[in-house]
Amino acid sequence: MKRLSLAGQIQAIVRSSGGAISRKHLVAVSVTSMRVDTRQFRSKDLTGRREGFISLSIAGQSSLFPYSGTGSVDVSGADQIAFLGPCPGPLPVAIRVVESDKKARDAMLKGSQFADAAAKVLGTAGVDPAEYGSRAVGAFLAVLAKCADDDDEAVGFTVVEAPFDHAATIELTLGGAADQPLARVVLTVEDFGVRDTHSMVGVRINKPWFEWTEKKISIRRGRVTGKGYQRQAYTVQDWLRMKKRITRWVFSAASGRHRNGVALPVKSLPDTVHWDTCELFRIASAKTMDRRVIPLTLSFSLQPDQALLEPVVDLIRAGSQFVGSLDPEMKQAASVIEKTGRSYGDLITQFSPETLVLFQFDGAVSLLPEGVAARERGVTGGQIQLAEIRPGVWRGSLSRDIRGWGKDLGRFGFDLDITAV
Repeated sequence: MKRLSLAGQIQAIVRSSGGAISRKHLVAVSVTSMRVDTRQFRSKDLTGRREGFISLSIAGQSSLFPYSGTGSVDVSGADQIAFLGPCPGPLPVAIRVVESDKKARDAMLKGSQFADAAAKVLGTAGVDPAEYGSRAVGAFLAVLAKCADDDDEAVGFTVVEAPFDHAATIELTLGGAADQPLARVVLTVEDFGVRDTHSMVGVRINKPWFEWTEKKISIRRGRVTGKGYQRQAYTVQDWLRMKKRITRWVFSAASGRHRNGVALPVKSLPDTVHWDTCELFRIASAKTMDRRVIPLTLSFSLQPDQALLEPVVDLIRAGSQFVGSLDPEMKQAASVIEKTGRSYGDLITQFSPETLVLFQFDGAVSLLPEGVAARERGVTGGQIQLAEIRPGVWRGSLSRDIRGWGKDLGRFGFDLDITAV
């Protein structure tokens, strides 16, 4: 009888000094780079442009990375940690490359239908799915599978057995030839040290701001017979409101089972919002060697007034009931330090071509000891470092260029404070 092997081609190359990290240590595995070769996809697209996701699961923690482009496409993931928690020893890894067609995208962007389907997939109908963190990835992909044909381009499973030390790198390749795989993921391991103590901290967002470019956006209007085209210039704010139908500013944050967020009309932001200091939640931080570490996800975006907005806002509001909800046992709170995972509301907003993402982060915040300066770059390898500005208070200023639809629109920023309580 002829045997059909499904072993396929998935390989892991580990670069490490060979030392093994203790199981008692807190470990982060962040994405250094990620690339997918759409030329090797089975399904054919007349336009050549492909859109979809890479799903990456490491030791049971799932992350989702959208991609869009032609040929060999770099996938953005440098601001995301794929695994955060006690050192798992050998790393079980699952990679799934998914291409989504228009039918699937349209279905997912109808937020209410997606929310219902996700609840059914999770088996939590009637319960806010936002509290399930990274489990949202499974629901997201399950709905995608129901909507699209031949959506899986490649699926791979392996266990990386080699011992890892601090700063070890892991290169994963999936499918294709050895020198030209269908997907390549490079990971970096960071050892935070033993989790020996814990303490409660308040997570605060201070004084968010916009800095719009003064350069106006010129839009071509209808053709004038014999005189070519007319053009009209708009400020960035008017162009977003009138041409891109941006109507809402949406913010959401999460750490463990804690949630907070707000959605506000863009048009009246300067008149209605008086945001000095907002304490989002109080959570346990883990002490590791010379610093403390907390898991955190943050998302700021500008969104159009569409069906998607309502369920996203509902999720944010429903999740806010966890604000101030503290674990009754501090030891239990400290023992569950792990990757939080983005809500499926955030995943959908990034998937929507009409959403302008201002800032998105899913990783860990390192609270540095007194006298140690934070690195200049705000976010690196799924981590934010905050310097201690006075005893028990860590602060950092974060900002990003606002870029969308091929245009430089300005900058967005805010201060992140972590305060011992």
